[in-house]
Amino acid sequence: MPLVSIRHEIDKVTSAQRLDLNLERRRVDGELSDMRARTTDNSNQLNNAVMANETSFVKLKSEVQSSLDQKFSPLQSKGEKLQNDIEKLSGELKHEIEKITAAQRLDLNLEKRRIDDKFSDVRAEITHLTSKLTETRAELTNLSSNFDRKLEIATLAMKADLATNKSDITKYFLGAIFSSSAFCIGILYRLFSKQ
Repeated sequence: MPLVSIRHEIDKVTSAQRLDLNLERRRVDGELSDMRARTTDNSNQLNNAVMANETSFVKLKSEVQSSLDQKFSPLQSKGEKLQNDIEKLSGELKHEIEKITAAQRLDLNLEKRRIDDKFSDVRAEITHLTSKLTETRAELTNLSSNFDRKLEIATLAMKADLATNKSDITKYFLGAIFSSSAFCIGILYRLFSKQ
């Protein structure tokens, strides 16, 4: 259906309009061919310019490279010399660090031995004092047991003395009581016998 409507529209176009359209199409085709020709010419000119620029660029690049080589070759030799000096100094620094480290290790080992000796002296002193304390405890225990025995013996002796004194006092009191009783009986006897 759209095709039919397009054809119908085409049929409506008049011959004058067709002529105008054909002229316009030819003019556009002419302009396109001129543009193609100019584009081809421009493309050729552009290619020539690009090739000329590439040649100039290669020449400039070689000039810059030779200039850089001239300027940087002394710098490169100085850089290599500096690199060698840095490696030499690095080796010397490493050697010095190893010497200092070895000296510090030696100092640390000596200090460790000195501290170990002090600790062993302190341990020996503690062991000696511990043995003296043990001996003193043994002596105190011995003295305490001796004192306990002597105290027990003294207590037993005092008990025996008390028992002896008690029996002596009892005998004395009994003697005194018997004597007083006999004296009283004698007095009573005399009193009663006189009567």
